[in-house]
Amino acid sequence: MEDARIVVAVEAFRRGGINIVLADNGSRSVYRSTSRVIQETAISACLSAAKVVIETEGKTDVVKRIDPFSSENQPSKYLQGKFVVSRVATQRVAEGHDHLEVFLADSEKPDGPDTAFNVFDPLLQRMFLSVFQWRISPGAQRIPINVVFDGKSLVGVKIGDL
Repeated sequence: MEDARIVVAVEAFRRGGINIVLADNGSRSVYRSTSRVIQETAISACLSAAKVVIETEGKTDVVKRIDPFSSENQPSKYLQGKFVVSRVATQRVAEGHDHLEVFLADSEKPDGPDTAFNVFDPLLQRMFLSVFQWRISPGAQRIPINVVFDGKSLVGVKIGDL
């Protein structure tokens, strides 16, 4: 059985799965999943600096299972990024479809001006809501993240040290 390793990062892209980055003793491994349950578990593990064991589908990098783990009592030291989610809102378009609106601010000036982005992808919505809800103690600081743009469209979210 493999030793447990720290989830140092997760990244997700619009219409795609999630990449899960594990690290120990200076080495890193990247695993992938399109399972919503595995994705949400990996996000929680990353935010809480949990040590996990990942089982894969054969000799691939596709996650079959994340073995039982406990979250740490403090946030991950690997959390870094250029942006923070300062506010969130929901919107409904004329066709009746709801989506998330996220407001991103500079992580160096989290109470400064922010910019709104519409997020339609369910996985990206979950990533943004997770970092918005998970505050770093003490002082209720916001979690820094990185985002990926295609022109002016937001197409990816990265939590942690990539």
